[in-house]
Amino acid sequence: MAYFYVKKSVTREEKVLEKIVCDWCGKEFKSEEEFNGEKGIWTQNEFEFHLAEGNVYPESDARVHYRTELCHECRFKLLREMKKLGINIFETDEEW
Repeated sequence: MAYFYVKKSVTREEKVLEKIVCDWCGKEFKSEEEFNGEKGIWTQNEFEFHLAEGNVYPESDARVHYRTELCHECRFKLLREMKKLGINIFETDEEW
C-alpha cells in the first residue's frame, strides 16, 4: 500500500530588474555597471535626485516624492546644465 502526505510548497514573488529607461533620452540600461561598458567590482556610478514636499506626521508620510533615473551620459549632461544655470556644484570625495 502506498501512503501519501500533502506537501505544500510556498511560491514567492520576487522583483527582478529587467531594465532601466533614462527619463531624459529614453536609452535603456540594465545596471549601474553598464554605464561605461565596464563591469568591475571597484567601479560604481551613483546618481540620486530626490525631492519631497508636504507634511510628515508621526504615523505617516504625506509628502509627494519626485525622483528620476538618468543614464550616465545624461547625468553629466544634467550636471553641465545645472552649472550653466548658476547652481553651485562642488566636487568632493566625501559621502553625505
